[in-house]
Amino acid sequence: MINHLRDDFGVEPVCRELDLSVSAFNARRRRPKPARRLRDEQLIAHIRRVHDASGQTYGARRIHRQLRREGVLAARCTIERLMSKDGLEGVIRGQRRRTTIPELSWRCCGRRSRR
Repeated sequence: MINHLRDDFGVEPVCRELDLSVSAFNARRRRPKPARRLRDEQLIAHIRRVHDASGQTYGARRIHRQLRREGVLAARCTIERLMSKDGLEGVIRGQRRRTTIPELSWRCCGRRSRR
């Protein structure tokens, strides 16, 4: 945000409004990207490629399996996190399984009817 506004207002006034020191802004800007962010950027490119190649049907499990076949090692939870962050999801096929069927002899108040 500061980089966007610096041409119009300058760094110092913007930092003063955000209650941030100029030296902290410069230190943050010069700091290299963390290893996790670099790895995430590489992985998300692989995930998008596999997801698009599958016709956007593969979920995290299948993408994890496909990446493992290709030699790209990553944890499934990492793939789930990156897919969620990027808004990617697999397709769920079939109907939901119905596990509970309500009994008709129960009334709305919770007591059994006497027949």
